[in-house]
Amino acid sequence: EACGGVWDEATAARIGLLVQACDATAGLVRNAGERGADGTPEETVAATLREDPPVRSTRRVRDGEPVTVDLSTLPFGAGPHACPGREHAVAIACGVVAGLR
Repeated sequence: EACGGVWDEATAARIGLLVQACDATAGLVRNAGERGADGTPEETVAATLREDPPVRSTRRVRDGEPVTVDLSTLPFGAGPHACPGREHAVAIACGVVAGLR
């Protein structure tokens, strides 16, 4: 019900997005936690996103053909396909890193 309440393609897409976001955020937390305690949690997460992002590429379909999009320089994507949960993921990762320290 939280994702639309009906069994259709849009609901499946919402659920898929939530699962991917959860896994990517967990990867960000894991990678940031492995960096050590240099700098503030915010600095650690920012450095992790630059040097060891949890999602390095994604796939899109353009004109019926799958295309791989490199995310190494834009870990949350950009434009109309940018991750809508960027601030949320960063805040979670910073909170966990701070808590682990």
